[in-house]
Amino acid sequence: METKTDGEDRAPDFMTAAEVAVWLRVGLSTVYAWTANGRIPYVKFNGVVRFQRNQLSGWVQQHTICPAASSQNVSERINVIRPRQLSHRTMAEAAVRVRRHLVSAKKPIHHGSGQ
Repeated sequence: METKTDGEDRAPDFMTAAEVAVWLRVGLSTVYAWTANGRIPYVKFNGVVRFQRNQLSGWVQQHTICPAASSQNVSERINVIRPRQLSHRTMAEAAVRVRRHLVSAKKPIHHGSGQ
């Protein structure tokens, strides 16, 4: 009997939903929701759901977004968006709002008939 050394005769590495959740760092309910919606590759044996590691690796690669291509656009947007300058007037208006909020939070609550 001839054994292959390139891994062709090796059985697939199956993972449970809990193992997939830990691997992908998502909740177990997320893995089950993705399974129910057909968003993630899985196999089912007599009602038992399992995930092939090699299929999941391919699935992750298909859903990976590489920001390297759009990094120039991001830096351009950062240069365009600038916080507005804080003036004395802006700071004074903010202080008034904070004082009003603090004073209104300290007002006593009256219980009863009001007498």
